[in-house]
Amino acid sequence: MDSHMQEKLNLTRDILLGIAGVGGILLITAIAPGAIGVLAPLLKKKYKKNTLKPSYLQNKFRELNQQGLIMIGEQNGQIKISLTKEGKRKVLSYQIDNMQLKKPNKWDGQWRIVVFDIPERIKKHRDTFRRKLIDLEFERIQDSVWISKYPCREEIDFLAHLFEIWPYIDLIEGKFIKL
Repeated sequence: MDSHMQEKLNLTRDILLGIAGVGGILLITAIAPGAIGVLAPLLKKKYKKNTLKPSYLQNKFRELNQQGLIMIGEQNGQIKISLTKEGKRKVLSYQIDNMQLKKPNKWDGQWRIVVFDIPERIKKHRDTFRRKLIDLEFERIQDSVWISKYPCREEIDFLAHLFEIWPYIDLIEGKFIKL
């Protein structure tokens, strides 16, 4: 991927994360056609000067609106920019990329076993969930049974709700007993 394309993707990510960081809604006083340009100072350390021209940012916001990631409207003389459901999902996907399990200094002796039976009709979600378990360093017992030594309840719950697969997943925590 060339650097220009990567910069465009990063700008999309940073704009969406920026909107999410202020509660998912951004209000800008609409006193001038270039009002969106007020965001430029927030991004100037990271991007080339021509990327941050008000006209470029306006086009970027229009593009995000057309992609269904944000909604742009007017409220009390201000431009209101808010994340759509799909925009929120995109923000969560950025967070998934950085997700890791916290590894305590001392193991608590508990095993965490994730068992799932996700229907074939949502195979894409099942495969993505399985890949994320691998990223989180789970060990495969069977295709739908994975194990970890580390606390993971919040992470599994987050993924299950993000992919809308929570009815099909069980998390078992416990110690193995030798027979």
